[in-house]
Amino acid sequence: MAEWAVREGDDEILDPGIGAAALSTSAYKTKKSRVGDSELDEMTGVDVSELSVLMGKTSLRLSNGGGSPNLRTRDFIDLSPEETGTVDAVISNPPYTRHHEFDEEVKAEINRQMEEEAGRSISTLSPLYAYFYIHATEFLADDGRATFITPSEFLETKYGEDLKAFLLENFHIRGFVLYDREADSQFDEALTTSFISFLERKTDGEEDDEDLTKFVRVDEWPGQDVVLDAVDDGTEGDTEWGFVNTIRQSDLEPEDKWDDLLDPLDIGDDEQLVPFSEIGEVNRGIATGKNDYFCLSEEELSGSAGDYEWEIEDRWLSPLVRNARSVPHFDYRESDWERQRDAGEEVWVLYHLDELEWVPELHPDSDDGEEDGQNARISDFSADNDGEDRPGVVDYLKYGMEDVEVHEGYLASNREPWYVFDRRDPAPILYTYMSRSRGRFIRNRTSARNLTNLHCVYLDVEMDEDEINALLAYLNSPFADEIVKRHGRTYSTGMDKVEPNELEGVPVIDPRELDRDVVERLAELFDDLCESSRSGDEQEVLEELSEALDDVLNV
Repeated sequence: MAEWAVREGDDEILDPGIGAAALSTSAYKTKKSRVGDSELDEMTGVDVSELSVLMGKTSLRLSNGGGSPNLRTRDFIDLSPEETGTVDAVISNPPYTRHHEFDEEVKAEINRQMEEEAGRSISTLSPLYAYFYIHATEFLADDGRATFITPSEFLETKYGEDLKAFLLENFHIRGFVLYDREADSQFDEALTTSFISFLERKTDGEEDDEDLTKFVRVDEWPGQDVVLDAVDDGTEGDTEWGFVNTIRQSDLEPEDKWDDLLDPLDIGDDEQLVPFSEIGEVNRGIATGKNDYFCLSEEELSGSAGDYEWEIEDRWLSPLVRNARSVPHFDYRESDWERQRDAGEEVWVLYHLDELEWVPELHPDSDDGEEDGQNARISDFSADNDGEDRPGVVDYLKYGMEDVEVHEGYLASNREPWYVFDRRDPAPILYTYMSRSRGRFIRNRTSARNLTNLHCVYLDVEMDEDEINALLAYLNSPFADEIVKRHGRTYSTGMDKVEPNELEGVPVIDPRELDRDVVERLAELFDDLCESSRSGDEQEVLEELSEALDDVLNV
C-alpha cells in the first residue's frame, strides 16, 4: 500500500498509530526508490505506546537513512496539523476500538471534534478507526494520497453512512481492496486485516464526475504488484485471482451497501420475483423487558419466593419459542415443544394478562403517596366484585414487583399496566436473523409465540399449504440465502444480521403465480429439507433445491 501512496522521494509521510513502524518502514523504502532525496526526518509517526514509538524509531533507523524520524508518544486525535505541517501521504493501520469501549464523556467529546473537522454529522456509534480517517484528512495536502488498513464493516453499517459521505466529499476514492485473510500471501504489512482504502485528497471545488472507483476482491493472492495495478489500470470483471468492479464515484451513495460492489449478485429481471413486502410482512418478536421473569418452565408455573406462593393457570400463558436454539430445524412441531417442556426448558410466556381484571394499588407504606408514579405501585390486588379468590398469577405479579422490581425496568415502566406487553399473533414463519453461517426460515406448526431473538414472518395473501411450503423452499435455498445476506449486513465478527425492513425488500417467488407442478415440487423439497435437517444431512436436498430453482427462474 505504501508503494501507491508515496510518489516522490521527498514526500512527507504521516503514520498515525505507527505501532512497530511496519508501514513506515515500507513507505521509507519506497521513498528511496523514487526520484528525489529521502530523509528520515520526512517520516512522522504517532502512537500512544512509548514502546511502539521506541520500536518504530529502531526500525526506521535500521533503514540507513539520514536524519531521525519525527515520532511522538501522543494520542493522534489530540495532535494538530500546526504541530507537524501538511503531509503528502498518510499511511495508517488505525487501532480498532468499538464505540461502547470508550468512556461516554470522552467519546462524546471526540465525536464533537470529528463533526467540527468533517463539517457534517458523524454517528456516535463510530469506532475509533472511523475517526482516524477524518482526523488524518486535516494533515493531508491537496492531491495528497492516503491508504488505510481497517475493517470493512463501515461499507454496510448504519454508522458507516456518515463516513462514506465524508469520503465522497473529500476524496477521489481510487479503490478499495478486500482480500482473503487465509490467502497464501498477503500485503507484507497487512497482517491483521483484509481491507485497504486508496484515497486521493480533493482540492477545493474539484469535482469527481469522471472519477472511477475500483472495488477489488482478492480470492487467491497474485502478488502485490498485480493487486495495486488493478486499482490504477483497466482491469475489469473476473480475473484468475479475484474480481474487479469499476464504479463511477458520482454513482456511489452513502446509504447504499458498498460491500455488495465487491461481489455483485445478478438476479436478472425474472418477473416471478417480487419484493417480499408484496406478499407479506416481517415484525420483531415480543419484547418483554425481562425474559427471565416473564418466560417460565413447566416447573416454574407453581412456585414460591419470600412471602409469595403462586399457581399460574394456563389461561394466562402462551406457548413460547424461547430462542433460535429452540428451532434448529426447518420446521417447529408440537412434539418439539413438548420435548422442550419435558426437559424443563422455558416454554411458556405470560401473555394473556390484558384479560386480568385486577389492578395494582398504591403501596400502603409509600413515602410519596403519588398515584401516578409506577415506582409507588404495589401488586396489592383485592378480590373482584364477585368475591372470587384472586388467581395465582396475581401472587406472581406481586412477587415480581416487591422482590424483583420488574415494573421499574425501562420497558415495563413505559407500559400500562407494566405486565402487558407487545401483542403478536403466533407467526407462521420464524426467521433466525442473526447467524454466522446461514439464516433459516422455519415453518411454525405450533401456536407458540416468539421473542425478539427471532423475526415473525406473516403472509398478507392467501396461500394453501403447498404454496406456503414452496415459498419456504425458495427462502431456504442457497440462492435466496445469498440475496438475504446482501440485504442485511455482516459485522467484523462474522455475524450476519437482517432487519425486518431489509427482509421485506428481498425478492421472492410468489407461489400463486407458478405452475402447480412447480409448486408441488418445491413443496415436496421443503418437506424433504425438514426431514433431512433432523437427520443432519440436508446438503443433498439443498443441491436439489438449487437445481429446481435453476429450471424455474431466469437468473
